Amino acid sequence: RYAETRICRRKYLLRYFGEEFGHDEQYAQHEQSCGSCDICLNPPPPQETYDATLVAQKFLSAIVRTGERFGAGYVIEVLRGNKEKVRLEHLNLKTFGVGADVSVSQWRDVARELVSEGWCDREDGEYPILKLNERSKTVLYNGAQVLLPQKAQKTSRRDRSSNQATNTQVSSNEALFERLRVVRRRIADGESVPAFVVLSDATLIQLATYLPLSHTDIRRISGFSDAKTERYGAAFLEEITAYADEHSLPTQMEFIAQKRERRTEPEAAHTGTLRTKTQRISLDLWRTGMTIAAIAAERGFTEDTIMGHLARFLPSGEVKLSALVPEHKVEKIVQALRDADWREGEALKPIKESLGEEYSYGEIRTVGNTTLYN
Repeated sequence: RYAETRICRRKYLLRYFGEEFGHDEQYAQHEQSCGSCDICLNPPPPQETYDATLVAQKFLSAIVRTGERFGAGYVIEVLRGNKEKVRLEHLNLKTFGVGADVSVSQWRDVARELVSEGWCDREDGEYPILKLNERSKTVLYNGAQVLLPQKAQKTSRRDRSSNQATNTQVSSNEALFERLRVVRRRIADGESVPAFVVLSDATLIQLATYLPLSHTDIRRISGFSDAKTERYGAAFLEEITAYADEHSLPTQMEFIAQKRERRTEPEAAHTGTLRTKTQRISLDLWRTGMTIAAIAAERGFTEDTIMGHLARFLPSGEVKLSALVPEHKVEKIVQALRDADWREGEALKPIKESLGEEYSYGEIRTVGNTTLYN
């Protein structure tokens, strides 16, 4: 972190050892910086930031509610709702599970930045315990805004290949790509998450290239899971449709379909086998007593995806619906689906909005695909 810091190195070192930068007159002209380290002499260019106030409040609140006696790792387990790793007395905390939609690695980044930027303190010793400081209290009690550095997005080899292959097509839709970035930024700001958590640049490039005009189309774009299609699909489709109408552009989804249909029958069968295998792995973990949240964290999937895996075993009786969706929720979900005359493949967002935040897309989809509704 010392090598990566973007603030005065002298100030960083003093803070690390529990000291504050002095108010000596010799440093006044440098705004409380030493004026002689490489950062002060050659300031790095401004780094893009995002509004992390909400995630910071969740993190700092979890520190307080667990008694300021634990490190970042345990605080993250509390936020993600890991019943296997959280103490019994912390299972009923208001912050338990409130950060389950944020991955472990993303929470670790938040924790590092909060400590690095001085929003909370980390004690040295055998256990790096997190503590609140005066700045922490301004966030929790006075609503101070927290801006954290936007983490640089890593592009996979597959995404780079996709970018190169579609570069000539995207150039004509560069304006749409920029408009989609604005949509992504608006969503990210609303959810207080980095933009790349919503969708990657590679996904935006595919959207600008192939011009999907329906939920079925957008689900075939790389980066759009079922959960992201339900959560963000409508916003991006609205922008793409408007752009296509303005410029009289037809969809290009036929080209992406040709690419994906080139699999041979043995390859398709092999993919189906792998899909069944990964669902079985989730089932086996679930049978050991792991929660859906814990399985999702362990396997790097969303909780909705893991619930989808388990729902595959409802017809065989290996999993009971009541084990995935509480009985008091099932009846209300069925009624909401019937009121909306919902059919499989249609958007779940209106159903989700009518039911409220306590109902997840995974729960709604699971009930919707059972004989109770159909």
